[in-house]
Amino acid sequence: MKVAVVIPTIEGREDHLATVVAAYMVTAPTGELIVERGHKSCGAAWIAGAARAEDYDYLHFGADDLEPTEGWLEGAVETVDAGYIPAPLVYLTDGTLESAGLDGFSMYRGAYTDWQVIEGTTVPFLSWGMWAQISAVDGFNNTLANIHYCTDIMISAAGRKFGHDTVIRTPIQFIHHNAQPGRNYDRVPSDTQEFIAWAS
Repeated sequence: MKVAVVIPTIEGREDHLATVVAAYMVTAPTGELIVERGHKSCGAAWIAGAARAEDYDYLHFGADDLEPTEGWLEGAVETVDAGYIPAPLVYLTDGTLESAGLDGFSMYRGAYTDWQVIEGTTVPFLSWGMWAQISAVDGFNNTLANIHYCTDIMISAAGRKFGHDTVIRTPIQFIHHNAQPGRNYDRVPSDTQEFIAWAS
């Protein structure tokens, strides 16, 4: 099983990146870490990283302040092999649940169940075949490369076009360190509008 992990980063976030890389080395020791530096958006970084991962079975799009925990990879592979896109539980550093995927552009913080179908993931994980389908959708790469904050739900929306629903997976958990340096780096204010225009 060959897994490529794509992590976008920019200058000023080196400490957070080091923490995340160290966690992936423990939780996905056979995975290939592809760190993409200085792209204009998260989407552009993910596309560039995916282009370097064509020989891999699975493709995971992370962030330089999202730390994986033990068992995430096994849960993600199980979910994708069943034909779904997994949405993990994401916790803040104080242990508070930040999100359990996205539904109707709002994050689940209340009741949810394992394998519950929802609108979008916050930390995409796909098979290479899923990515090949999704990235071939007309206008997908161009829109994804130009947005920063709707990239994850855009991947889920494209996956649904091929029957790959997104589901909450409680065994898959990440810690969001919510790094502030560069948080609005080159942000396009109309990210959500661009995503909605593409998805409609």
